[in-house]
Amino acid sequence: MTIGEQIRFYREKIGYTQAMLSQETGIPLGTIKKYEISNRNPKKVAMDKIAHALRISPNAFCDFKSDTAGDILSIFFFLAKEGKIIFHGDKKEDGKYDANTLTFSFDMPIIQNLLKEWADNLDTINALRAQAETCADESIRAMLLSRVSEVQREAEYNLISSQILIPKDTPSKP
Repeated sequence: MTIGEQIRFYREKIGYTQAMLSQETGIPLGTIKKYEISNRNPKKVAMDKIAHALRISPNAFCDFKSDTAGDILSIFFFLAKEGKIIFHGDKKEDGKYDANTLTFSFDMPIIQNLLKEWADNLDTINALRAQAETCADESIRAMLLSRVSEVQREAEYNLISSQILIPKDTPSKP
């Protein structure tokens, strides 16, 4: 999805018209229209205003790429520095983790609950995909794949729009 498509998606989810978003943000209506049809890309200040008006994090508009393992590891390093990630697994005789048993969890109930919701939604999404793969009827297959996109987009929206602020000094469990 382009940034413009995302703005439109989130705007429609909360029932705003383009005029309402314009009024809420102070961004001219014509500019909002250009953003949504991708004739113009908003600058950071405008994105922050739009995100605030749509009650979502500005990060919702970020297109995170993970081309390498290092891209993903950088997120884990950040979480580890914040003390918000816990590793679990069997340890070998040398005291080091066995890579085959290593798992992790978050020391933040909010994140654990949001991830649980996402995992439950993934089960539904994967079940729909599996049905689509085995479906011989192309129209039903297309309908199932369309439903996959709808469920995924709706789940992402619900989680992203939860607007739960996580203070930096959230205490970890003892």
